[in-house]
Amino acid sequence: MASKVRDINLELNKINEEANRLELVSRLVMTAALPAAADAGDRRNRQTDSVAVPMTGRADDESKIVKMLLSPSEKVVSCLPITGMGGLGKTTLAKSIYNNHQIDGHFQKKLWVCVSKKVPVVELFKLILVQLTGEKVEVDDRNVIVEKIQNQLEGKRYFLVLDDVWDDNQALWDDFFTTLKGLNPTDGSWCLVTTRIGQLADIVLKVLRMDDEAYALGRLPDDLCWSILKEKVVGREEEPDELKAIKERVIKRCDGLPLAASVIGGLLSLKRKEEWQSILENRLLSAGGDHVRQILKFSFDNLPLPAVKKCFAYCSIFPEDAEMEGDVLIELWMAEGFLHAGLENKTMEEIGEYYLEILLQSSLLEEIRDGWRRNVIKCMIWYTKSQNQ
Repeated sequence: MASKVRDINLELNKINEEANRLELVSRLVMTAALPAAADAGDRRNRQTDSVAVPMTGRADDESKIVKMLLSPSEKVVSCLPITGMGGLGKTTLAKSIYNNHQIDGHFQKKLWVCVSKKVPVVELFKLILVQLTGEKVEVDDRNVIVEKIQNQLEGKRYFLVLDDVWDDNQALWDDFFTTLKGLNPTDGSWCLVTTRIGQLADIVLKVLRMDDEAYALGRLPDDLCWSILKEKVVGREEEPDELKAIKERVIKRCDGLPLAASVIGGLLSLKRKEEWQSILENRLLSAGGDHVRQILKFSFDNLPLPAVKKCFAYCSIFPEDAEMEGDVLIELWMAEGFLHAGLENKTMEEIGEYYLEILLQSSLLEEIRDGWRRNVIKCMIWYTKSQNQ
């Protein structure tokens, strides 16, 4: 028991040190009720529906995959995994495919499920049922859940996306797809899976006896990475000499990853031109290991104000891929005391909007736009969380 207490104390000390590094303030009483951790029934706001996502350099990939999904199939359920390292844009590509008008015309049902961590098979079915009904799943009985899914899918050709999948347990996928095939005798349904794990892709293909290989997403060419970065830094304006001077080194650091290009561009946009050279020489080019994780951390470290860091660190309390209205997030920051009126005669709301814009420009938060929701924000802290699974 003594050793367990010692281990707990050591862990608490580590957490306290990390909180101090992020300049978080300890409080005895919370100033606002925090949202409860989401279970399967609360994840409706985490799913993607009619999201218009800007995408660079993946039109050919989308065209090839859509052609595969529309091809005649005698299988009840087929599966195509999209594989690749973090930061390549697997989810962005999957979103664009999901919203392709040809997909809308071919399938009677579409479902987007963000998995993000290892979950029991019954939880996967719960997530699917939530998407089908739009209601919280109150039951845990697998048979009841599966029957409700069957009632929704019966006689329909459907398109299911499982995004950010990590579990490579073959028994789980055998169980999952065997059950899925038994729900609906209609041929031609598809499951699109995004994952970083090649072995997982091989497993789901083997379970469904697919002859095709996984779709391995490649890196973007240098010119496309540069266009993403340049758009972040100067928009459509002409490249300044200071940007041209670091072009080759920045492109090398992007390493073909669109997320890296976006994050580096956002970082440079928040700094003076005179600082760009020193940023590259002192820190950015020397960062090793996981490219995107290091670049995201560097972007966080270089946020212009400690209060902005606090606002971003606060987002870690939400589930991965959580989405919310920007105004709601600002109100939560206000309730926590992260925003202080009086800065250049601005209101707390205006300060919150300013901080939000900084985090969006840094690519630490992502703005999601569609036809009916405005200013919806998704937190990019998912990447660091996922690395620790």
